[in-house]
Amino acid sequence: MDHPKPTFVTREPFDVLKIAITQFPAILITTGNEIREDDAMGGIRRGIIQVQIRGYVRADGREGQTISVDQKRNELIERIEDFRYENRIPSRSEAIRILVEAGLKVKPKAAKKKK
Repeated sequence: MDHPKPTFVTREPFDVLKIAITQFPAILITTGNEIREDDAMGGIRRGIIQVQIRGYVRADGREGQTISVDQKRNELIERIEDFRYENRIPSRSEAIRILVEAGLKVKPKAAKKKK
């Protein structure tokens, strides 16, 4: 793996066992609580949204491949950190946000129809 950009990013829950190996690493984004409030000074409205980002990795199950899920997870974290430092991003959270945005811009390939 040479780039940490996720290939499958969605807000819709999915069955991890049913997505293709080419769709990993996969990212599921869910929102939790949302707080909206009016600022008394200046009439500004602001909000805070709690977001949970789950990353899914999959070990390569092909014969002769020995990479475990733990190794894939660690590799994904290392790639995120490398991306962060190479681009001088101040926090891991910001690096993940940028990578998720990049993943959301990728158009998913159309599923092949079975005959």
